[in-house]
Amino acid sequence: MKLLKTKSINKVYPTLDKIKKRAKRLTSKKCIYFKADNSTGKFGYTFQESLIINSIQFEPSLAYKHSLNRVIERAIRIIAVIARSIIYKAKLLYQMWDYAIKHAI
Repeated sequence: MKLLKTKSINKVYPTLDKIKKRAKRLTSKKCIYFKADNSTGKFGYTFQESLIINSIQFEPSLAYKHSLNRVIERAIRIIAVIARSIIYKAKLLYQMWDYAIKHAI
C-alpha cells in the first residue's frame, strides 16, 4: 500500500499503473473499465485520455450522487476515525497521519 500526498499527475499515473499490473497479475484478468468522479480539471481530462490510450472504458459517476459511493465513503470515514484516535492516544504529531492510516488499515 502506498499513500499519495498529492494528486499530481506524475504521482498518480505510476501508482495506478502499478495497481493495474498487480491486479492483472493476481487475477489474470485485464482492467476493462475504471469508475471515478467526472473531474473536469486538467487532471481529469489527462487521466481520461490515458484510459482511452490504454483501451480502458471510463465510467464517470453521477454528479452529486454520493449514495453510489456510500460503501467506500463509510470505509474511509471509519479508517480516518481510527487514525485520529491512534494519533490522539499515542500523542503523535499530526504529520504522522500516514503511519496512523497504514496502521488503521
